Amino acid sequence: MLLKVYIIILFFISSTVYSQNNWRCVEGDCVNGNGVSLDNQGIRYEGSFESGLKSGKGKQVDADGNTYSGQWKNDSPNGKGTYTVNGGEKYTGMFVQGLYHGNGVIIYPNGDRYTGEFKKDKRSGYGSMLYLSEKKLYVGKWSKDKPHGSGIIYNLSAAKSVKYNKGVVVTK
Repeated sequence: MLLKVYIIILFFISSTVYSQNNWRCVEGDCVNGNGVSLDNQGIRYEGSFESGLKSGKGKQVDADGNTYSGQWKNDSPNGKGTYTVNGGEKYTGMFVQGLYHGNGVIIYPNGDRYTGEFKKDKRSGYGSMLYLSEKKLYVGKWSKDKPHGSGIIYNLSAAKSVKYNKGVVVTK
Protein backbone atom coordinates (compact mmCIF):
# COMPACT_ATOMS: atom_id res chain seq x y z
CA MET A 1 0.00 0.00 0.00
CA LEU A 2 2.79 2.43 0.92
CA LEU A 3 4.55 1.71 -2.40
CA LYS A 4 1.33 2.43 -4.31
CA VAL A 5 0.93 5.82 -2.53
CA TYR A 6 4.58 6.62 -3.26
CA ILE A 7 4.16 5.83 -6.98
CA ILE A 8 1.01 7.99 -7.23
CA ILE A 9 2.77 10.92 -5.49
CA LEU A 10 5.80 10.54 -7.75
CA PHE A 11 3.54 10.52 -10.83
CA PHE A 12 1.81 13.77 -9.80
CA ILE A 13 5.10 15.49 -9.00
CA SER A 14 6.70 14.52 -12.29
CA SER A 15 3.62 15.33 -14.38
CA THR A 16 3.35 18.74 -12.66
CA VAL A 17 6.97 19.55 -13.54
CA TYR A 18 6.49 18.55 -17.18
CA SER A 19 3.09 20.25 -17.60
CA GLN A 20 4.35 23.55 -16.13
CA ASN A 21 7.21 23.60 -18.60
CA ASN A 22 5.18 22.49 -21.67
CA TRP A 23 8.18 20.66 -23.06
CA ARG A 24 9.19 17.14 -23.85
CA CYS A 25 12.53 15.45 -23.52
CA VAL A 26 13.77 14.35 -26.94
CA GLU A 27 17.17 13.03 -25.91
CA GLY A 28 19.14 12.16 -22.78
CA ASP A 29 18.20 12.81 -19.15
CA CYS A 30 16.02 15.92 -18.83
CA VAL A 31 15.35 15.40 -15.15
CA ASN A 32 18.79 15.17 -13.48
CA GLY A 33 21.50 15.12 -16.11
CA ASN A 34 22.22 16.29 -19.64
CA GLY A 35 19.55 16.25 -22.30
CA VAL A 36 17.70 17.97 -25.09
CA SER A 37 14.18 19.34 -24.69
CA LEU A 38 11.74 20.87 -27.13
CA ASP A 39 8.63 22.83 -26.19
CA ASN A 40 5.38 23.42 -28.06
CA GLN A 41 6.57 26.89 -29.21
CA GLY A 42 9.66 25.51 -30.96
CA ILE A 43 12.16 26.39 -28.22
CA ARG A 44 15.04 23.88 -28.15
CA TYR A 45 17.28 23.56 -25.11
CA GLU A 46 20.39 21.42 -24.88
CA GLY A 47 22.24 21.19 -21.59
CA SER A 48 22.02 20.36 -17.90
CA PHE A 49 18.85 19.69 -15.93
CA GLU A 50 18.23 19.48 -12.20
CA SER A 51 14.85 18.31 -10.86
CA GLY A 52 13.39 18.77 -14.35
CA LEU A 53 14.54 22.42 -14.61
CA LYS A 54 17.27 23.95 -16.75
CA SER A 55 20.21 24.30 -14.36
CA GLY A 56 23.94 24.40 -15.03
CA LYS A 57 25.34 25.03 -18.49
CA GLY A 58 23.16 25.01 -21.59
CA LYS A 59 22.13 26.53 -24.88
CA GLN A 60 18.62 27.52 -25.94
CA VAL A 61 17.41 28.51 -29.41
CA ASP A 62 13.88 29.81 -29.95
CA ALA A 63 11.74 29.54 -33.09
CA ASP A 64 12.94 32.98 -34.29
CA GLY A 65 16.61 31.97 -34.06
CA ASN A 66 17.41 33.97 -30.92
CA THR A 67 19.98 32.14 -28.79
CA TYR A 68 21.15 32.08 -25.21
CA SER A 69 24.22 30.14 -24.25
CA GLY A 70 25.58 30.06 -20.71
CA GLN A 71 24.65 29.37 -17.11
CA TRP A 72 21.11 28.46 -16.00
CA LYS A 73 19.38 28.18 -12.63
CA ASN A 74 15.74 27.21 -12.02
CA ASP A 75 14.80 27.45 -15.74
CA SER A 76 16.23 30.99 -16.20
CA PRO A 77 19.55 32.38 -17.42
CA ASN A 78 21.60 33.02 -14.28
CA GLY A 79 25.32 33.74 -14.23
CA LYS A 80 27.57 34.39 -17.20
CA GLY A 81 26.11 33.99 -20.67
CA THR A 82 25.55 35.36 -24.16
CA TYR A 83 22.19 36.30 -25.65
CA THR A 84 22.04 36.95 -29.39
CA VAL A 85 18.97 38.29 -31.17
CA ASN A 86 18.67 36.85 -34.68
CA GLY A 87 19.93 39.62 -36.97
CA GLY A 88 20.23 42.06 -34.06
CA GLU A 89 22.00 42.84 -30.87
CA LYS A 90 24.35 40.65 -28.86
CA TYR A 91 24.81 40.81 -25.08
CA THR A 92 27.59 39.04 -23.23
CA GLY A 93 27.73 39.31 -19.46
CA MET A 94 25.94 38.53 -16.25
CA PHE A 95 22.28 37.47 -15.94
CA VAL A 96 20.01 37.26 -12.90
CA GLN A 97 16.63 35.51 -13.37
CA GLY A 98 16.81 35.99 -17.14
CA LEU A 99 17.66 39.73 -17.04
CA TYR A 100 20.89 41.55 -17.91
CA HIS A 101 22.22 42.33 -14.43
CA GLY A 102 25.84 43.03 -13.48
CA ASN A 103 28.72 43.75 -15.84
CA GLY A 104 28.26 43.17 -19.54
CA VAL A 105 28.81 44.26 -23.11
CA ILE A 106 26.05 44.87 -25.62
CA ILE A 107 26.68 45.35 -29.33
CA TYR A 108 23.81 46.88 -31.28
CA PRO A 109 22.95 46.09 -34.94
CA ASN A 110 24.38 49.45 -36.10
CA GLY A 111 27.75 48.70 -34.44
CA ASP A 112 27.28 50.91 -31.36
CA ARG A 113 28.70 49.26 -28.24
CA TYR A 114 27.99 49.68 -24.52
CA THR A 115 30.36 48.26 -21.91
CA GLY A 116 29.47 48.57 -18.26
CA GLU A 117 26.90 47.88 -15.58
CA PHE A 118 23.31 46.69 -16.04
CA LYS A 119 20.42 46.49 -13.58
CA LYS A 120 17.27 44.58 -14.53
CA ASP A 121 17.91 44.78 -18.31
CA LYS A 122 18.79 48.52 -18.20
CA ARG A 123 22.14 50.27 -18.52
CA SER A 124 22.64 51.58 -14.96
CA GLY A 125 25.76 52.44 -13.03
CA TYR A 126 29.07 53.22 -14.70
CA GLY A 127 29.64 52.50 -18.37
CA SER A 128 30.93 53.60 -21.74
CA MET A 129 28.98 53.92 -24.97
CA LEU A 130 30.71 54.02 -28.33
CA TYR A 131 28.46 55.72 -30.89
CA LEU A 132 30.10 54.41 -34.04
CA SER A 133 28.15 56.43 -36.61
CA GLU A 134 28.67 59.68 -34.66
CA LYS A 135 32.34 58.84 -33.99
CA LYS A 136 32.05 59.68 -30.30
CA LEU A 137 32.45 57.92 -26.98
CA TYR A 138 30.60 58.69 -23.76
CA VAL A 139 32.14 57.47 -20.52
CA GLY A 140 30.21 58.08 -17.32
CA LYS A 141 27.17 57.31 -15.25
CA TRP A 142 23.91 55.75 -16.46
CA SER A 143 20.45 55.31 -14.95
CA LYS A 144 17.45 53.46 -16.37
CA ASP A 145 19.09 53.03 -19.80
CA LYS A 146 20.06 56.71 -20.22
CA PRO A 147 23.19 58.76 -19.46
CA HIS A 148 22.59 60.33 -16.05
CA GLY A 149 25.18 62.19 -13.99
CA SER A 150 28.76 63.15 -14.72
CA GLY A 151 30.69 61.89 -17.70
CA ILE A 152 33.04 62.73 -20.53
CA ILE A 153 32.30 62.79 -24.25
CA TYR A 154 35.23 62.10 -26.55
CA ASN A 155 35.18 62.74 -30.29
CA LEU A 156 37.88 62.79 -32.95
CA SER A 157 39.08 66.30 -32.12
CA ALA A 158 38.37 66.91 -28.42
CA ALA A 159 37.03 65.76 -25.10
CA LYS A 160 34.59 67.65 -22.90
CA SER A 161 32.99 67.09 -19.52
CA VAL A 162 29.23 66.83 -19.52
CA LYS A 163 26.46 66.31 -17.04
CA TYR A 164 23.27 64.42 -17.94
CA ASN A 165 19.88 64.30 -16.32
CA LYS A 166 17.84 61.34 -17.57
CA GLY A 167 19.53 61.36 -20.97
CA VAL A 168 19.48 65.15 -21.53
CA VAL A 169 22.63 67.27 -21.30
CA VAL A 170 22.44 69.76 -18.42
CA THR A 171 23.86 73.17 -19.36
CA LYS A 172 26.06 74.83 -16.78
